[in-house]
Amino acid sequence: TFPSSLPGSLIKNDSETPPDRVIRTAMDAGAGKVRRRFTDGIRKRSFTFFLNKAQVAILDSFFLSNDAIAFDFTDPRTESLVSARFTAAPVYTRLSQEYFEASVEMEILP
Repeated sequence: TFPSSLPGSLIKNDSETPPDRVIRTAMDAGAGKVRRRFTDGIRKRSFTFFLNKAQVAILDSFFLSNDAIAFDFTDPRTESLVSARFTAAPVYTRLSQEYFEASVEMEILP
């Protein structure tokens, strides 16, 4: 489970990409064929948290322990509990002596 001590609402640059579930096949003549590959897919999510030093340490520790493992996460858009996993390491940017931005990329699993 994603650490509850990390903010869930202090987010900026929240972006989401719906799953690409369609496969297209070119034909020798005429329009190409289009069909659905699967009924559900993986959603890509990226956003930035505002964190203090202690929260950066918590996120870093959580990432190092769960970098390839799915975890429960409350989706900021739907506010529902989803299964997610990281697709890249968080990127930390110092804003001041005490505060950082942490950019996170993850995928929401079906």
